[in-house]
Amino acid sequence: MLAPELFMLVNRGKKSVTLDLRQPQAVAAFHKLVEDADVVIESFRPA
Repeated sequence: MLAPELFMLVNRGKKSVTLDLRQPQAVAAFHKLVEDADVVIESFRPA
């Protein structure tokens, strides 16, 4: 586990978003966000 100060230093300037991609509005938001994203990390769980 990282110390809070180190966590803040390593993650400075990053944004985190959670979307429920079963919702059409979330899919639209994802497509809009990914246009400007440098990195996309997914962690899909089996349904």
